[in-house]
Amino acid sequence: MRDSLTGDTPLFQPDIMLPAQFGPRARRVVLDPSHRLMVAVFENALDIIQKHYAARDAKLRALFDETREWFFSDDREWPYAFLNVCEVLSLNAGYVRFGLQRWLDAHQANGAGRKRAASAYKEVA
Repeated sequence: MRDSLTGDTPLFQPDIMLPAQFGPRARRVVLDPSHRLMVAVFENALDIIQKHYAARDAKLRALFDETREWFFSDDREWPYAFLNVCEVLSLNAGYVRFGLQRWLDAHQANGAGRKRAASAYKEVA
């Protein structure tokens, strides 16, 4: 599957699953409004990263930088902090960070964006 905006492979590809494989916990995530909001926050952050990783406009670059900082922050004080969102949605924060950094490195290595210093991968227990 190719990304229609960049022509590249998307950051995360969906797994094919039957509804019965989701189980009651996933249904709760889909039905609970607070969980849906967390999913929306997470999806929006991924969208910003993918759309603006090579932005030259100062406002878009600032948005990208702020979003990237959100992904790599260890802050837990805000309910919608990255680590809290991952915990509630049962996502492995370290795995998401690793995949995100790998995606960014690949796009920057191809000359698709301005060179940025790579953040060290942080293992999250």
